[in-house]
Amino acid sequence: MPEAPAPQLHMLRPDLADLPPVRPPAGYVVRPGRDGDGEHWTRIITAAFAAQPGQFDFEKVMRPDPSYLPERIFFACRGDEPVGTAAAYHRPRFLPDAGMLHYLGVLPAHAGRGLGRPLVAAALGRM
Repeated sequence: MPEAPAPQLHMLRPDLADLPPVRPPAGYVVRPGRDGDGEHWTRIITAAFAAQPGQFDFEKVMRPDPSYLPERIFFACRGDEPVGTAAAYHRPRFLPDAGMLHYLGVLPAHAGRGLGRPLVAAALGRM
């Protein structure tokens, strides 16, 4: 597998003490990923990044990564429908003990409702 490019944005949190609580807005829940969520991830990230169909295919982008575990990918859900996602991946090439917030995205219809903060908090908590 070819080496992934360096992240577009670097922000460093030196430790994981005092993380904000995972508190989604009313009507939403945040849950860890599970087998079968790949198509939800593909749909959310494709819409959030206004990407071409097939550009973000879970089976090509996320699953083959050595950091992949379903429980490292979080979903914000409205009812049973996943509408946002963020992942906690490990990237020792950047720093030996570093985690990386990977692909944070929300469906445009749910953007601006405060889903990013609880998704990031969940991912950081997993790190």
